Amino acid sequence: MAPAITANAGSSAARVRRRPRHYHFVARGIAEALGAVGAGTTYMQASRIARDRARRFRVDPESGELRESDHGQLVADWVELFAPVAFEPHKPAFWPPEGSLLLDHLPFRVRALDANGKRIPAGRVVFDVFCAVGYRAGKPRLWRAEAFTSAHPANWSAFLGSLPGEPKRIVCDAHGGMLRAIEALWPDTELHQCEWHLRHALERLLAKEIRNSPDEELEELRARAEGALTGPSFWRPFVHAAKAAENPKTRASIAGSPSMTRSSKGSSPAGAGLRSARRTCRSPRRRWSSSPGRSARRSTHAATR
Repeated sequence: MAPAITANAGSSAARVRRRPRHYHFVARGIAEALGAVGAGTTYMQASRIARDRARRFRVDPESGELRESDHGQLVADWVELFAPVAFEPHKPAFWPPEGSLLLDHLPFRVRALDANGKRIPAGRVVFDVFCAVGYRAGKPRLWRAEAFTSAHPANWSAFLGSLPGEPKRIVCDAHGGMLRAIEALWPDTELHQCEWHLRHALERLLAKEIRNSPDEELEELRARAEGALTGPSFWRPFVHAAKAAENPKTRASIAGSPSMTRSSKGSSPAGAGLRSARRTCRSPRRRWSSSPGRSARRSTHAATR
């Protein structure tokens, strides 16, 4: 049932009247489209295939030619209406008590102008999608996804408090709102910083320094940045090379701290000396789980066990 808004002639208030939707597609076609989206097909591709199979294309009234829609609103509507019903029997009822819970969020932006009428380069965030991935039998599984108006700590608290239970280990980036919510709800949960975010922070730092001061040693460091987070045997030579580089900011940021932060799956050491990460990867009362004296395990082991 879809709500239809009708205005009352004698009042500015509107009342909601429900009416049935009319579909020109069979249930099988809708189910196939939903399955395709779940497997990674875009809304646009799934909509085009659904219309083609059902032969439901608009016809030009003058030429009689078929008009193929180039948008995915058809399947987007189906996802909105039917996906919650299809997912309900499979929806997790509590947070995973074992293994790692991976947390992240994705901001969705639109083009926007500032007060002076100039375009904002990154646009304006209209909403954020929070996502949690857990593990079952060693395989990753989407645990929960929900949209919020912002990544405020209160919204993270609502997201994390939507299910009972407390995860043993959390892998995430250093987002302040997320960390405050985790600290308030799950003070005893282990925290591990995501290797992917650490690597990209490292690459951004090196790219910035190369732009400001082009240097062969920095170029070499940049080429080795991805492999540096594989394990201690790769990280230590990388730190040594960073100390030897004639770049004060790079030495201070990468080699300024002897501590190590575990990777996205609890294994690889990373440069906790990265200032952007080091400043935010501490919650109010505790540090991230890290210790240079502990042996590093393969990343897949900690995340799936």
